[in-house]
Amino acid sequence: MPIGHDRKTQIAMGRAFLAGEKIAGISFRHNSHVKCEDSDGETFEGWIVSVGPFEPEPIYTIERSNGDGDEEVLESKVVLLYDPHEPPNKEV
Repeated sequence: MPIGHDRKTQIAMGRAFLAGEKIAGISFRHNSHVKCEDSDGETFEGWIVSVGPFEPEPIYTIERSNGDGDEEVLESKVVLLYDPHEPPNKEV
């Protein structure tokens, strides 16, 4: 059974995300170290492991650094700490 155009696009975007590529409409990339707030209002750190759905606002799955499992967080609640796909800033 052939894969539809929408599904092919979704698969391609998933692969691009896992490869750390920048994707239009998505602010953060896979495996970025972030800080955010959970549903109880507690701040935690972790790493982005997936994203979706994208509309009306991307929702990221964050793997908590303390081992307490994953948390789904709206993009507006995520603060980037480190993007492993960008070269480190060198201060002069």
